[in-house]
Parts: sequence; C-alpha cells; structure tokens
Amino acid sequence: MNRKLFMAIAAVLTVGACTQKIGPEPAPVADSSELFNLEVSVPLVKTKATTGNDATVNQYQVFVFRDNGTLEAGSYGTDASQTVKVTRGAKTVAVLTNSAKISQTVTFETLKDYVLQLSENTTSSVQMFGTQTINLTGNADVTVEVTRLLSKISIGTIENAIELDQYKDLTLTVKGIYLINVVGERKIDNAYASAVWYNKMKLYNTECPALLYDSMSQTIANGSSYSANRFFYCYPNNSDDSTADTWSPRKTRLVVEVTLGTETWYYPVTINQVVANTHYQITGLKITRIGAKTPDETIDIDAATFTITVKDWTLSPIDTVTI
Repeated sequence: MNRKLFMAIAAVLTVGACTQKIGPEPAPVADSSELFNLEVSVPLVKTKATTGNDATVNQYQVFVFRDNGTLEAGSYGTDASQTVKVTRGAKTVAVLTNSAKISQTVTFETLKDYVLQLSENTTSSVQMFGTQTINLTGNADVTVEVTRLLSKISIGTIENAIELDQYKDLTLTVKGIYLINVVGERKIDNAYASAVWYNKMKLYNTECPALLYDSMSQTIANGSSYSANRFFYCYPNNSDDSTADTWSPRKTRLVVEVTLGTETWYYPVTINQVVANTHYQITGLKITRIGAKTPDETIDIDAATFTITVKDWTLSPIDTVTI
C-alpha cells in the first residue's frame, strides 16, 4: 500500500512539473483585421525662390493603398498631419496637395492617371505629389515627401543695350512678360500629350493670367536696366518645336514684349524641355537690337547655359541673354 501511494504522488508531481508556467504570458497574436492609427504628414517644402509662396501646403489628400493597389483608407484636410485607420501589412501612402478633393473610388494605378488642371493652381498653392511604401505593424507616423507638379520660369533684369544709333534715342517700354505654348493639363504621376493648351503661339491674357502673364508699362533708358523679377508657373512640356504657321504642340517660351518708339517687338526665350519641380531662371535679358515681329519665333541667342541641380526647386539658371 505504501509503495503504491508513493508512486501516485510522484505521478502527480510529474504532471504538475510539465504544466508549470515559466515567465510572463505571451502576448496574443492580433487579428489581421485589427485597425491601427497611421498619422501622415508632409515635410516643410523649402524653396530657393525669393518671391512667391510656392512652398505652401494649404490642404492635402491622403490615400493609403494595400499591396494589391486597392484603396483602404484616406482623408482630406488642412491640418499639418492627418490620421487614418488601417490594418497591418504592406501599404503605399500617397499624398496630393493643393488640389480639389478626389471623391471617386480609385486604385493606385488610376490615381496616378488622374488628370489635373493647370487652372486649379495659384502662385501660393501649387500642386505637389509624393508616395512612400511602408510595412505597418502597429500605430505609426509617416512623413511623405512631395514634389511640385509644376515648373517655374523666372526672369531677373531687362537691359536696354540697343546698339544702332537709329534706335538709341527711341523710347523702349516693356509692356508685358508672359509664357506661350503652355500645357494646360497633366496626369498626377507623369506628363502626357495634352489636349488643353494655353497661349497658343501668342498671348491670350484671359487664360490663367496669375500664372502666365504680367502686364506693365516700364520705360528703360538706353544703357539702363530694369529689375523685372517676374516668375511664372506651367506644366511640363517636352514637345518638339514647330515652324508651321498653324498651331501644333510646340516648345514653351517666355516672351518679353516691348515697344520701341511706336513699333512693338517680341523677345522670346525658348525653354527646350520643361520638367516638373524645376526652376528655369533667366538671370537677365540684354536687348541689343530689334526683336521678332511675332512672339512665337526662335531667336538665336549668345551664351545661353542651363545648370540643373536636383534639390527642392531644381535651379536651372539661364545666363544673361543677348538678343
């Protein structure tokens, strides 16, 4: 009897030893449908521009896509950061700024093909876009870097250096500076052949004037300069140039329109390829002779150089242009 009782007690102790808990209880595995807070913000967009507020983010729309491209969550507002509820896993976060709210259901691919209008922009509210891929395992913060979807073209000084004695004593007056042959729409993720163009071959000052046109009446004496410091915004344009008299897609030009005496002359500066988030800076225009009779002409220029630095507004100076 004593021997059997001892064996039974030993068996109970053995079973107890096998079921004894060692250390803390492991955390339960969360259900894949559990929602987490994802806080999305954009960094302060810095710019080298001396005028204009083209770094301002007035409002932005957040899209969160699953790895198959399906839209899972989103938000739209003016707050510095926005929080959405999403499940764990691989996500693509996309941010579009300073644009009308996109309300229809989209996938990541259809979002990239969404068509934007140049007329929706202002000089202090330019469209920007950016994406970032993350693997969400819990509550998280993500900062999505955005870049401008427009290009910037500016001009610094205009100098009256007319050389011929017959023109030196005539009054030279700058009447306007503007862009012609401007693409009017683009897709979010890439430029494309646009059906909408502004200022085809000449100025139509009712078309996006805040972005494309500035009028003035500035007289410049011979041997003097005028600090114009004007800047304009447009969508990318990689069209080939055309010499046809009828409209066909052609390169974007910045045009300085002047009167010399009673005659009107145009001084167009052609931008061979307009790229988004790039600042084409014409530091100076030096007028040495009469210009073109129409704004959509190519004038040979001396010492025109482009230097591109890919950072913030990519700066592409065009040295003083002599025409």
